[in-house]
Amino acid sequence: MLKKCGCGKIPKGLSIITSSGGKWAFTCGDCCGEWFIEFRLDYNDIDSEEANALAVKWWNEAPRK
Repeated sequence: MLKKCGCGKIPKGLSIITSSGGKWAFTCGDCCGEWFIEFRLDYNDIDSEEANALAVKWWNEAPRK
């Protein structure tokens, strides 16, 4: 289950964006595309289950106001 986005909506899914596919990446919800979280990708392929699990973990742990 994903927590609310900065826009106030709960995304149905997350997108993972990286320019190098390396140590760090960004994730954003499919609700607005404006609120991004940088997270540690740990060199996983962005289409892997591990990358998705990391994106969800860091999305849910990100501070919100």
